[in-house]
Amino acid sequence: LFRSGPVQLLSGDPFGFYASEADHAIYNTLLIYPRLLSLAELGLPAHNPLGDVRAGRLLRDPLRTIGVRNYVPSDPLKDVHWAATARTTTLQTRVYEPTTAQVLAIFLDLDSFEFYYQGIDANLVERLISAAATLARTGLESGYAVGLYANGAPAEFEHLARLPAGRSPAQLGQVMQTLARLTPYSVTTIGRVIQITTPDLQPGTTILLISAVNRETTRAALLRQRQLGYQIVWLYLGNDEPPRVPGVRVVPAKPNPYTPGG
Repeated sequence: LFRSGPVQLLSGDPFGFYASEADHAIYNTLLIYPRLLSLAELGLPAHNPLGDVRAGRLLRDPLRTIGVRNYVPSDPLKDVHWAATARTTTLQTRVYEPTTAQVLAIFLDLDSFEFYYQGIDANLVERLISAAATLARTGLESGYAVGLYANGAPAEFEHLARLPAGRSPAQLGQVMQTLARLTPYSVTTIGRVIQITTPDLQPGTTILLISAVNRETTRAALLRQRQLGYQIVWLYLGNDEPPRVPGVRVVPAKPNPYTPGG
């Protein structure tokens, strides 16, 4: 994101006898979208680049109630249909329409080093952002509803970057704009972002983490979400040994060609 302005105009005659200047409060913003990479540039196969993560089991769509049934102790209280319960004088539970979820939630970790005092690797951050853009496009082309969440904030805003999942034709443009406006540093840990965001995710969502730093807090956050039943893929762009988290598919990306020794 680049900005220019205000504009200063200078004019004069060819002999230098007269000169004038004027300032105009004209401002322009140039938004540069992240570079889209080929899957080969990330070291990923063209077919199922993240493995078989498509949801194959039937889930309940909480927005579509098709009936009620008698309550059983294992039913969550939020599913109790109180109006039907009042009519029948016995606890009734909503029955939801079954659906197959195809939602991809991309979590982007903007940290390029474990500790903040180590600074920022601009090339690595650019590669992380490009990887997020590339896999958002891949997900949308594969029929997923794609959402984006980052531990950084867009320029001129104080809130974390957050784009709910969608599969409309405009979604890729929204993803690209969100990524283009990101500042190149984090304001919190990605583990914290995962923790505060996943309660809003649809059941059956696949979580895709794109990160170059292997933190204990990140592994712990992913493990909690795996225990809740989410499918999780970690695309790891770090140059060290890829992390290991039980139940999480870790995919080491191709090393950054702009990193010395990469």
